Amino acid sequence: MVRLSSIRCPLPRSRWLMGWAVIAAGILGSGCGPSATSLSGFVTLDGIPLEKAIVEFSPEDKNDHPAVVLTDSHGRYRVSLSAVPFRVVIQCQKVVGQMENEFDPEGPPIDCYEDIIPRRYMNRDTTPLKVQPIFGQTAVADFELTSRE
Repeated sequence: MVRLSSIRCPLPRSRWLMGWAVIAAGILGSGCGPSATSLSGFVTLDGIPLEKAIVEFSPEDKNDHPAVVLTDSHGRYRVSLSAVPFRVVIQCQKVVGQMENEFDPEGPPIDCYEDIIPRRYMNRDTTPLKVQPIFGQTAVADFELTSRE
């Protein structure tokens, strides 16, 4: 059963956010500073890889640069970032149906999306996920999310 309050129809913000994530991963995740390091790993929900999950590395010190990356079809991500402490925010959605496009009723239907991970992982203030990469070292950080609140 899908809770109607958790369904977003349509979700143009999601498409915008996905596009932003890809652009930001290239710009912000490039690790341009002298303290750049490499981080990679997998994102899973209840043991299942999350494809196209948006992984945001939000620095504890807001003066540092964030990084954003999109997971591949196996839930894997790879990013270059500064060697500073980060809170990790993850978002992922799935298509749960379609509806008529109110702006183009004659056009094709548009997808409706639902968040598939608990909200605690999607907010910088509530996420339990943290990483602190070490300068000059390639690190692995797997994020094993659970659907239990």
